[in-house]
Amino acid sequence: MQDKVIFKLSTYLPLFHALDSLNLSHCASQLSIYLCMKNFEFQFCRSGLGDREECSGNIVMTSRQTCLYFVNTSSPCSLSGINTTLQNAGYNIPVSLTDFDCSTLPIEPNTGQDGRGVLLISLERLIGLARVLLIPNITNGHNIPRLSNVAVSKPNSNSLNVNWKMNGERDKIEEYGILWRKRAENEAPAYQHIHTKVENHVFTNIDPNVQYEVLVTAIAPNWVPEPFTLVVSPEVSFNEFCESEKVGTPEAFGIFVWPETPVENRSTLPCPYNPESFASRECLYANPTESGNVWGPIDVTKCKYNDVRSKDLFLLAQKEVNNSNVVETSQEVKNLSSVNPPQTLQPGDISNIATVLAKIVSVPQKANEISDDFFTTVDNVLDSRIENVLASQQNANSSSRIVEALNNLLEALVIGPRNKFVKVNRNYAINLQVVQPQTFTGLSFSGIVRKSHESSLKKNSISAKDDDSVPTAANSAASISVPRTVFNESTITNRSIQQTAIFVLYKETKFFRVFFVDSSETANRLNSFVIAGSIKGLSVANLSEPVKIVLQRIVPGDTNSTLCSYWDFNLGNWSQEGCRFERVLGDGRILCNCNHLTNFAMLMDINPEPTKHDRILGVISYVGCALSLAGLILTIITILILRDLRNKIPSQILLNFCIALSLSLIVFLAAAERSKTSSLAGCRTAAIALHYFLLATFLWMAIEAFNMYLAFVKVFPNSSPSKFMLKCCLIAWGLPVIIVAITMIAALDKYGDDT
Repeated sequence: MQDKVIFKLSTYLPLFHALDSLNLSHCASQLSIYLCMKNFEFQFCRSGLGDREECSGNIVMTSRQTCLYFVNTSSPCSLSGINTTLQNAGYNIPVSLTDFDCSTLPIEPNTGQDGRGVLLISLERLIGLARVLLIPNITNGHNIPRLSNVAVSKPNSNSLNVNWKMNGERDKIEEYGILWRKRAENEAPAYQHIHTKVENHVFTNIDPNVQYEVLVTAIAPNWVPEPFTLVVSPEVSFNEFCESEKVGTPEAFGIFVWPETPVENRSTLPCPYNPESFASRECLYANPTESGNVWGPIDVTKCKYNDVRSKDLFLLAQKEVNNSNVVETSQEVKNLSSVNPPQTLQPGDISNIATVLAKIVSVPQKANEISDDFFTTVDNVLDSRIENVLASQQNANSSSRIVEALNNLLEALVIGPRNKFVKVNRNYAINLQVVQPQTFTGLSFSGIVRKSHESSLKKNSISAKDDDSVPTAANSAASISVPRTVFNESTITNRSIQQTAIFVLYKETKFFRVFFVDSSETANRLNSFVIAGSIKGLSVANLSEPVKIVLQRIVPGDTNSTLCSYWDFNLGNWSQEGCRFERVLGDGRILCNCNHLTNFAMLMDINPEPTKHDRILGVISYVGCALSLAGLILTIITILILRDLRNKIPSQILLNFCIALSLSLIVFLAAAERSKTSSLAGCRTAAIALHYFLLATFLWMAIEAFNMYLAFVKVFPNSSPSKFMLKCCLIAWGLPVIIVAITMIAALDKYGDDT
């Protein structure tokens, strides 16, 4: 209540001071009494003994007669006369007519008291304020210093900082009053209020998505305020802070979760592996063409790390790449990706390599100079473990970023006088052809692979010819034919300028290996090499004459489950939009038609619609496994219950055999089939468990046979029964552990692979 009164009365002060300066003090005095009575509730009080005030219980109401006194044009203090006088004197502060609706007021004033009134406010400070306004001398007599440099800022998204300066002597100010509220287009919310003795205030827990208006005033010792100064918080902008970000890898310096930080501020975090030290990072202004601000490089000079190569790749990813250091950077990332076997690249390493490659291609002037290093780096990543590539794609979209960076590099290459560029790497091959739109008759590109299991591509693995016919070479693993009408339907304006056609064949498809389940709950897998086609700087889509893609199936299967697909960079997954399966060629290859150019491949339904015989066989298999499992469980229970059986070696061998075989059946029924899960980790775990329990089952069968040999051939055993069973358990349960461990170390990716 007190701040509402102070605010309202302060808005009238300029009017009262103006009338007083124009020798209209009597009008100012009467007008101040009326407006105070009109806008607030008052009681009349008498001065008692000493400083004590005696107030009546009656509320003073403004009378209609007083209101009509100002409305009447013949009155010496009529509103029309006051406004005319103010206007002629150059004051732009007219009296508001909304305060003079006399019809709502009573005819007679309800006073009956003598002449000196005070506000009905419990705080004594407002008594003095009312007296100042209700006596003929309107000026406060204290020369309240005006505030200057009133400003509001946002130190972070959830707070506002208001500060100001005072012009004049500080002892003339009792305190500062602040009103604040959210800005609203329609009905504004009520003001909130605070008082402070210092020349700034911080509002916390504000809404970061709205603007606020703040009113600040200085209040004199007699509690008279100066007119409020209005300031508004900065417009809502998402460019004032760097958003919270999680970066880092466990192999390097650990994981850092950087909090939201204002621009031009530096944030610090404890080092994950040595918390007594700190890493820091600055929030920087973005370029005018970019949205949002950007985090600067991370200073981790005081932090410990786990792996040297991971550390170096992490630091390299923080480095700014420009025209002066792009060659050095490309050599460094190539060397780091080549250190040790490439299979040891971790998901975080692959993510950092993707970041570095994206920065390298942002300097296209050096494309030809750094291309060999770039191609080798991509080749090294394709040599890494499939699970690490998939994890990096899932966590950081790394595979898509590397493929995009490769495409950008190929577009930036300057083709030599032979009008073509060919590069064959271990895992992929590149062919660039310069074409003339005016005389273009189509273009076909083929990737020839003698054997799909060859470790690397050969120098003669790719070929191109100037027509749009479907390549007929039987050993073509993948081919693409661009129609002769492609430039007729493109956005190209000058057909006399040569264009560059870009083709890439990926023999190693780890960048595109994604297991997923579509809306029909049918899992699919990649069943061909990946072939990519594009034209530099040209968007090729919605063609009337389709692009023809021919793909050789890696795993033979029902063609009814074949999907012709392209890699959607936005989804990070395969899509069939604009592509369709056309037919099976005579040599068994698949012909697909698509109305655009991009990365193409063939997906095969892992779970094709089962035939009637398949369903019957499936039911028989599950029923048979269930009956076998039930019999095994009954056998185990019987041996455990009967003491005579439990103590005999043949029964103990049978017990262990039943346990191993039961666990094999349980794993098989629950999770061993790849078609029942889209999780590579789950499939791999099931494969490892099934491998172990089947090996244990076979070994217990061998021990059973050996024990029968001892019983029938060697009637008198050489060792005690307890030692014999101990040796059997060590062999049957321990040897499979060694075999499975060696397999995991040598070829973990073979557990649960596509085959």
